[in-house]
Amino acid sequence: MFELKLSSSACSARLALLREPCAGDELLSDGAGPTAVTEWLGGLLLGGSGAALGKDDVWRLSLSDRDRIVALLHAVCFGDRVESRVTCSACRDTFEVDFSLASLIESLESEERSGDVEGPDEHGKYRLAGGGSFRLPTTDDERAVAGLPIEEAMRELVRRCAATDQATSDYEKLDRAMAAVAPVVDLDFTATCAVCGVEQTVHFDLVSFFVAALARERPLLMREIHKLALAYHWSRAEILALPRSVRRAHVALIEAEHAARRGAA
Repeated sequence: MFELKLSSSACSARLALLREPCAGDELLSDGAGPTAVTEWLGGLLLGGSGAALGKDDVWRLSLSDRDRIVALLHAVCFGDRVESRVTCSACRDTFEVDFSLASLIESLESEERSGDVEGPDEHGKYRLAGGGSFRLPTTDDERAVAGLPIEEAMRELVRRCAATDQATSDYEKLDRAMAAVAPVVDLDFTATCAVCGVEQTVHFDLVSFFVAALARERPLLMREIHKLALAYHWSRAEILALPRSVRRAHVALIEAEHAARRGAA
């Protein structure tokens, strides 16, 4: 079991308790979008006491807390390091981008909030110094705007979260205020090409990156399922239900035994 304290979701639950993903979970559809990932997360939640997030509460998560849960699962499945290859905008060669996901989130959360934002109050509302108030966007808001063109979706998301028309009159200001209060891991950062030395902007979307990481590992997962079926004669359903660490421990034993037999031959 893994746990994460929620920091910005306006719901009674203050803690997310999650089980370890199993092979069935790791077969998440290639290219699954944020809404599908949020629903997928609901299947991993253990619930429990009133302080723990229930499956139905997953749609009340702030986008920031949802990303923090995805970051936790990335660490469980693949480790903390994000390693990717980026195509240089200048020389068109590829170079590596490598950073700590935990450090990135910590840096985003430690950025000083503007004095233009106050709150939250007991209802989870924030006030802008120039007037108007807002709440943080939730996964349900994100689900409601899914399918809209990106710019239209962002504006509709802000409109849904603004308490007054005055707050929506400065879309960019409100968007910055939301990001400062509860940052999401969908951002641009600066990287330097190791081949030609040109500095450029690189986009990183944690949810998409995590889904892509699961997809890249799919051939390995299929081989692990095959090895377990051959060795133990378990059904596919039984293998798919194994927690990731248990599955990999059994595969390691099978591979070690095969290696020992080859060495003795």
